[in-house]
Amino acid sequence: GNYYDYEYPDILNGNISEEQEEKEEEKEADIPVSCSYSDWSPWSPCTTPCGSGLKSRNRTLTHGSIQYCSYSDQTKSCFGTACGVIDDKSAKARATLLLSKFSQHDEERGYEVRSNLKNFTKEENRELYCVQFEIMHASKLCRNEPELVSLRRREIVCGLCTSKAVQANERQCRGSGVKGKVTGWRMFLEPHCSGSWKMVRQLDECDCQERNSFVFV
Repeated sequence: GNYYDYEYPDILNGNISEEQEEKEEEKEADIPVSCSYSDWSPWSPCTTPCGSGLKSRNRTLTHGSIQYCSYSDQTKSCFGTACGVIDDKSAKARATLLLSKFSQHDEERGYEVRSNLKNFTKEENRELYCVQFEIMHASKLCRNEPELVSLRRREIVCGLCTSKAVQANERQCRGSGVKGKVTGWRMFLEPHCSGSWKMVRQLDECDCQERNSFVFV
């Protein structure tokens, strides 16, 4: 490791002024701190079985001072979907979708596509969970849009559920689907483009390519 040698003659003589003391403290604050940790533990289960919650993980400090090496805990949002029959109707409803690229706020235009929806507010929009679907059918009108090329039979696509898309008194995005069941969908900006899909699985995060990625509205 690196060693740092300092000489403080005034300190040893007991003749240090307040100004000097502040300077020495600043020097100490600039000393590089070496921190070593163990591997991260697995993420804990979601704190809420149904609805928004948190996951956490931790690691152990193996080298360094706990005073300076404090990055030993992490948390992230999660969304429990063990909601039972209460949300079954919502899950089977027809999903309304946006291309994922339209879900992010465009800083240049200062405009978010969903801002014209009644349930759209300016609070933080958190990613809750992702659902993978297999496309079972898509209307012919979908083929008129090059960006919707992934909406074709047997293609695997991802639907991201965010906090803004969860309606009042509901605990998940409408149209999130039921595993193995066929449900419907339609595009928000191209309403004549619609079809059906079958839920494959639910994930914490989406891992589809951008052209196969959509967001629930």
